[in-house]
Amino acid sequence: MIWIYIWLGVVVLSLIIEFVTMELVSIWITAGSLIAMILAACGVSYEIQIIVAVAVSIACIIGLRKITLKFLNKNETKTNADSLIGTKAKLITSITADEMGTVKYNGIIWNCTTQDGSEIEKDCHIEILKIEGNKLIVKKSD
Repeated sequence: MIWIYIWLGVVVLSLIIEFVTMELVSIWITAGSLIAMILAACGVSYEIQIIVAVAVSIACIIGLRKITLKFLNKNETKTNADSLIGTKAKLITSITADEMGTVKYNGIIWNCTTQDGSEIEKDCHIEILKIEGNKLIVKKSD
């Protein structure tokens, strides 16, 4: 009977830790502890309860954490500079082998270069691939 209260304590503690950290680890320990608490109520030995709690927790962490994170973060919107990646713009000055070009995007002038060192002429449309420091890495857009 004492194991029911021990597992209840583990459930409460792991829920508190999950609410504080929001890392989706402790919640799976809660799942394993709940199963173990049910086993304790059924009179199963504490060794089996511990084995089941650990096995269920590890299985949930390995099998469900990544899926749950993807589901929870799917509506995350990009902000600030990250929102530039994948967008198209028009070059103000050419990109040459010796010099970076410039592009104006949302009223801000950015230095830009190509990933492979290719040249792009002024007034061509480009696509922003990534941001490295204060410069954009671009490619010629179709």
